[in-house]
Amino acid sequence: MHQSSAFAAAEDVAASGGCAMTTLYTYRSVARAFPPAPQASAPTPSFQEEYYKAQLAALGPEMRRVREAQQYQLAACDAIVSVVTALTSGGGAGGGVGGVDRGHASSTPTSITCSTLLRLMDGVYCLDVLRQAKVSATNDFVAYRRALRGAGVEPTEEVEDIVSGLQEFLVSG
Repeated sequence: MHQSSAFAAAEDVAASGGCAMTTLYTYRSVARAFPPAPQASAPTPSFQEEYYKAQLAALGPEMRRVREAQQYQLAACDAIVSVVTALTSGGGAGGGVGGVDRGHASSTPTSITCSTLLRLMDGVYCLDVLRQAKVSATNDFVAYRRALRGAGVEPTEEVEDIVSGLQEFLVSG
């Protein structure tokens, strides 16, 4: 990747970080609004399925929002790597960043590049702290997985992506 495209992509990712952080910072549990799950002694099995389907309908959009925050974190990490790689490889016509040709493989970053890198690193760090502090997102994810099993519906590719991504982000991370 050329330096200018790596820097432009990093700036775009950094600009979108506020939404991801707001998502986790303001996250409130949806699963806690539901009464406890019906036990096996529920009137009918279809009652349990309907309960879990209602939970899925409420939790699905929230899990998508948390997944988007995780995707921002992954994109920010990739952007950091791209910028640092571009700076250390020094490639590109006209020398390094800011038109400085050092005659070797590294270039001097501009203040804009440094600011972008700091915003990206800050975003990754803040999301990691929020992820650990906001147990409500993790609890909702666990309820979402339980509702998927209890509703008896076949998960779509999007749902499988959400589950695998959030498993890594919220539970394993």
